[in-house]
Amino acid sequence: MKSHHVVVLLAASFIVGIFLFQAPASERGNAVAVLQTAPGADRGTLATADLVATTTAVAASSSTKSEPIGQEQPRTSVTVYKAPTCGCCEGYIAYLKHEGFDVTVVNERLPTVKERYRIPSDLWSCHTTLVEGYAVEGHVPFEVIRKLLDEKPSFDAIALPAMPSGTPGMPGPKRDPWKIYSVVNGVASEYMTL
Repeated sequence: MKSHHVVVLLAASFIVGIFLFQAPASERGNAVAVLQTAPGADRGTLATADLVATTTAVAASSSTKSEPIGQEQPRTSVTVYKAPTCGCCEGYIAYLKHEGFDVTVVNERLPTVKERYRIPSDLWSCHTTLVEGYAVEGHVPFEVIRKLLDEKPSFDAIALPAMPSGTPGMPGPKRDPWKIYSVVNGVASEYMTL
């Protein structure tokens, strides 16, 4: 791919990211599809462009969130365990910050963390988040974490396995329903579907 095509594609990604921030959810998949029509776009460049668009959307939305003066809410602290080179984990961290969490990031050998919290290996994703005594495995949306914290069920963890397209921090449109599982003593059960 010619270098000027890469620059144009990345600039378009930034613009698409701003659109993703402002567009209704039903139109976001169409915006990302525009990137696929760029001249000379290859798979690697498209993946980078998609990540730039998603990160731009998260960054734009986080810069507009504000609390009323004198009404600042206490922030819930979370710790995200991740591999040091994972880009989608960075997108998820930005998403959590946008949703008002105070995020600490720890680069650690992930199997150790997942086994410590008895998350079955078939539910593993690229990062594990700890919040108020619960492990949250993968790209779990804010509304599910909020439900967990509001209801305080007797779970050890919740998990959204793999890295589904369109989940917080993952580029691309939502393709299928997301199944979130609860984990108690290393045994998983379906918790909810979004």
